[in-house]
Amino acid sequence: MTLLFNSRRRALLISLGAITAVAAIACGSDDPPVRIPTPTPFPTSAAQPTATPIPATAVPTASVVPTVDVPLVVAPTAVVPAAIDGGAGLTSDNFTWVVDEVGVGTKPAIALEPEGNPIIAFMLEAQMGFVKAAEIVYGAWVESLIAEGYFYGPLDVDVNPDGVAYVAWHDHQAEQFQQNLGDVELAVQSGTGWALQTLRDGGHDGWDTRLIVDDNGVAHIAAIDPKEFNGKGVEYYRVEPGEEVVVEQVGSGSLTYKFAMSVDVDSAGTPYVTYYDQDTNDLILATRGESGWTLETVDAEGDAGQFAEIVIDDDDRIHIS
Repeated sequence: MTLLFNSRRRALLISLGAITAVAAIACGSDDPPVRIPTPTPFPTSAAQPTATPIPATAVPTASVVPTVDVPLVVAPTAVVPAAIDGGAGLTSDNFTWVVDEVGVGTKPAIALEPEGNPIIAFMLEAQMGFVKAAEIVYGAWVESLIAEGYFYGPLDVDVNPDGVAYVAWHDHQAEQFQQNLGDVELAVQSGTGWALQTLRDGGHDGWDTRLIVDDNGVAHIAAIDPKEFNGKGVEYYRVEPGEEVVVEQVGSGSLTYKFAMSVDVDSAGTPYVTYYDQDTNDLILATRGESGWTLETVDAEGDAGQFAEIVIDDDDRIHIS
């Protein structure tokens, strides 16, 4: 697992490997940066063009999940020597990259703490698997064990404005498959350990988990309740500190897992979810309004929408790749 951090542009790139997690920081060269033409801004008024909408159906909202009182898990740590200030260098046309050994695992995810340091979450998918995180403490990578169990990725990590990290993943919950077991697991940093909470919902759901934490510390999670297990498709989870967990059906209909999805929120706290509709082979954007979720087709040309990623900028413009 290799992390590359380009400090000149604050862009983050990850390449996945099954053996080692690696971090790198770019030291900019003297070559001038490539100038990319500024795109024409999207209109921000109500007249902004939209893709062909799917007829908006009010999707029933809010099955409420009680918060589970889980004792704090204090994780043992292992310090890995860092190479932030002088590790092995890799060169490219524009930058020199410094590579750090972080830990052993797969399916990494990355987020930035408020001061700009990265935190990386990764896992081992096995009956005796784990989820771990690593962050830089006083110049050295410190690895912590978040949980052990039978888990599946992808997992995701984000950090709230106070610097508290959140990690979410699918907890298989049993050594042998059981259709009524399987949920999203959410871990929140607490002191030197992690507090764990199972976001329980009926069925064997929580696949392809994606996570974003807004400026108010509310965790927004999207995941699949897959048709392989008689599930209902895309689900949205709202986890507010000290409040009950709310789980809603987005209205996608039955879908398989494995094609991923993405979630983000705008400045008003409105959540948006992108996913791939396997019946129409289209990219869909789901928006949470006051009366429920509405769906619109973003791209219906060809076979579009697998592994979509959404980002909402400071002007509330929506970008999807």
